[in-house]
Amino acid sequence: MTQHNNNLSLHQQGKDVALLQSRLSNIGYTIDMTEILEEFFGESTLQAVRLFQQREGLHFTGVVDAVTAQAIANRYESDKTVIFHPSQMPHQPHSPQPLQPSVPIPALTEEWLLLRTYEVQRRR
Repeated sequence: MTQHNNNLSLHQQGKDVALLQSRLSNIGYTIDMTEILEEFFGESTLQAVRLFQQREGLHFTGVVDAVTAQAIANRYESDKTVIFHPSQMPHQPHSPQPLQPSVPIPALTEEWLLLRTYEVQRRR
């Protein structure tokens, strides 16, 4: 993660904080929406940073120094999902597997159909 500030910490605000929050959110950490909208390093961002640091074996100070910023960037890059267009997929022979009789297939009950109909109508 390229940040312009040497260290990001509690009560800072700006684009570097927004980038930090975006990366943390994308790798599974929860940050308060108000903090995200205001690009504000608040309590939930602090907790996310500390938790990340602890899980990664870093000193969990809550301050995003160069080491933490690089660790977040590395995790973000490694967690990216690559989506291919079908024409770009490498060819892999596929032989469909038959259904196993021991795997139950859920029945479409009248109750399920009513619930599904209700959900579809509610979305309109």
